[in-house]
Amino acid sequence: MDTNIFHTAVKNLTSGKGWRCLTIPESEEYFLSHFESVSIDKNHEAQYSNDPSDFGFTWGELVIEVTRLQAEYDAQAYARNRASAYDSIGNQLDMIYKDNLNGTTTHKESVEAVKAKYPKPS
Repeated sequence: MDTNIFHTAVKNLTSGKGWRCLTIPESEEYFLSHFESVSIDKNHEAQYSNDPSDFGFTWGELVIEVTRLQAEYDAQAYARNRASAYDSIGNQLDMIYKDNLNGTTTHKESVEAVKAKYPKPS
């Protein structure tokens, strides 16, 4: 389970409620023995609970949310690959300027090459 995805999933499920977990849980058993909800009492002190009824979600709901977020992340792999493959904005603007001056299509060809290398899934 990816750390960022786990943290986002818990945040989504807890609506901003505090929590802590030593490491990313890979099983329900580990989750139930290491996850804690955190609240602040009237004396402004942290109160920790390992009672699953205080978590606001179940292991099953966490797995579903993590799976959903992972699918969203995976579906955007092409976009991340394209972003790193494109030339800098300054260089692209320079290509466009020179294309306009010279009647060439260098910029268009450069963009098309990246899009062909990393096609958007249908």
